[in-house]
Amino acid sequence: MDEVEKEVERFRFTKTKPVYEKRRDLFVHIPSFWYIVLAEHEDFQEYVQTDDMKYLEFIKEIYVEYLLDDDPMKFSITFGFEAPEGKIETQTVTKRFEKIHDVETGEEKLVSEAVDIKWPAELASVNPHLIRAKGEMTPADKKKYHTARTSHC
Repeated sequence: MDEVEKEVERFRFTKTKPVYEKRRDLFVHIPSFWYIVLAEHEDFQEYVQTDDMKYLEFIKEIYVEYLLDDDPMKFSITFGFEAPEGKIETQTVTKRFEKIHDVETGEEKLVSEAVDIKWPAELASVNPHLIRAKGEMTPADKKKYHTARTSHC
């Protein structure tokens, strides 16, 4: 049954991909589209610190891509950042995810790969790469590291 479900997902993703690509091209031309969508979403605000909301205005695009050649249970989310006057570095960040079956719990679980992000200088205190590079972490560093890994990566 799993293979049949995967085949159905592949078919659905293949058929809807052109629609989503066309929509993505339209969204890029709407000023502050992703800022408005994300800032106004009540659940999203639970996952982002208030001070970080200002970075939403630099999101040029967000899109999901299902990695059909591999497995329809694998997908990526790509964020395109573009900022005037170098407030943050213009960059594209792609986070890859995979749905796996957790043998211990019997539940489906989402796992992801780490990504490299070019962090703004003012977020150095929560940049997980800089915190880890310091070596020995204080309890405060550990908290910042965990917060950064869960809300920024």
